[in-house]
Amino acid sequence: MPLTLEALLDWAALLPRLAPNALPRGTTGPHPAVPAADVTAIKFPYRLLLSPVGPSGWRHSPAPVAPGGRAEL
Repeated sequence: MPLTLEALLDWAALLPRLAPNALPRGTTGPHPAVPAADVTAIKFPYRLLLSPVGPSGWRHSPAPVAPGGRAEL
């Protein structure tokens, strides 16, 4: 991967590694648990962990977007 801003922001070809208990609402499976260190998850303060559900992917602009002077993350 080239070390350019555009290449670093272009995640379209990357697939998240989903936790086995990251299931869409209304489905059954493993109970909620702390995601393993090698799965895709966002850790917020106060022990809130979010993990995407399958099928998931990355959708965002590969170029910086800053409407109104605020940049999206």
